[in-house]
Amino acid sequence: MAQLMSLHSRRFTFGLAGSAAATIALAAAGHVLAAPTLTAFTTAPASTASDNLALRWHPEIFVQGNLDLADQIVASDFAWHAPGIPTGPIGPAGVKMLATAYRTAFGNLQLTDEDPVTQGDRTVYRFTLTGVHQADLLGIPATGKQISVTGFDMIRVADDKIAELWQVWDRMGFLEQVNATITPA
Repeated sequence: MAQLMSLHSRRFTFGLAGSAAATIALAAAGHVLAAPTLTAFTTAPASTASDNLALRWHPEIFVQGNLDLADQIVASDFAWHAPGIPTGPIGPAGVKMLATAYRTAFGNLQLTDEDPVTQGDRTVYRFTLTGVHQADLLGIPATGKQISVTGFDMIRVADDKIAELWQVWDRMGFLEQVNATITPA
């Protein structure tokens, strides 16, 4: 199957189209084939609150270390949904604590956000984190190794503040890069 993408004025349309050979083979086998379904995701211009706040999250708070920005753009009841992050609201104070932990753990921390898509109050993007593992993270002492980890963030904005973050990242890849061993409980 091939992915179709049409780009015009920050309008992204994604869908799947089957190859002609697969279509012919399935039809010959007696399968009824429906036309591919296309789902449209429209991003508003970059001036929307969702885009602006979401795209400031990594570069300004985590890379530049502008922790005071969290007080301005993060809701008091902000929740970060990710493995290893405390459940429930952590607010700006929790964001500052976690940003400090990541900035301490990774020397030369760089975060690259790519392919942002905004739908309503949510912005999703994939990211790559690189740096030197120079301090404890996840209970793993510093290794001095250069690491590169990828993941996805989905940020929800409400009342002109970042209200929630859902995050998945390649923890196993990180553990492999720092030669950590996993011991079953």
